[in-house]
Amino acid sequence: MPHSFKEAGWKGYLEDRRPNSAGDPYAIASRVLQTIATVPTE
Repeated sequence: MPHSFKEAGWKGYLEDRRPNSAGDPYAIASRVLQTIATVPTE
């Protein structure tokens, strides 16, 4: 949280808004690496 929120008197709550934050990091990394491996190089 930026310091400006606290200095401005901001009140509220934080929540995790990342897309698919419950995803399996190993499955995601595996898929990313598979995708990279299929990119043609010259």
